[in-house]
Amino acid sequence: MSVVNVSDFASSKYEVSVSEFTIDRIQEYIDRYETMILIELMGKDLYDAWDGSTDPIYEKLTTAWVEQLSDGCVVQSRGIVDMLCGFVYFEYVRDQYTQQTINGAVKAKGQNSDSANFPMTMLHTRRMEALDNYNAIQAYIKDNPTTYPEYNGVTKYPLLPI
Repeated sequence: MSVVNVSDFASSKYEVSVSEFTIDRIQEYIDRYETMILIELMGKDLYDAWDGSTDPIYEKLTTAWVEQLSDGCVVQSRGIVDMLCGFVYFEYVRDQYTQQTINGAVKAKGQNSDSANFPMTMLHTRRMEALDNYNAIQAYIKDNPTTYPEYNGVTKYPLLPI
């Protein structure tokens, strides 16, 4: 079951150029990363239970919410679609900045424009927002072990600038 659609990138915070020339490529990125990110988020057993389920306990993982956990910490999730869009956006835009040719990696230059400086693309900011959402969902799952006993997710860490 695909959670994210190419249309989610047409007009959102994670907007990229969606056209007849890019639809297939964006879909390839969704297909490549979506399932793995969800399995890392939940663990394989919880992912299998969640995938396609209509059980109300799983709707909490999918929708946007703000919760105060048992330790007093307040966490906010913008939902799984927003989280996935952030991670897919990061991978897609990062790969679009340069193109591999027989001469090595080259930066594309339009006839009437120059590419933005790599740091100005807000690429890492978008990934951090997705990571915050990922961590919020995991914190909620960990705070409710009797509801989600299958949980065995993987912790993701911020990327270190080089």
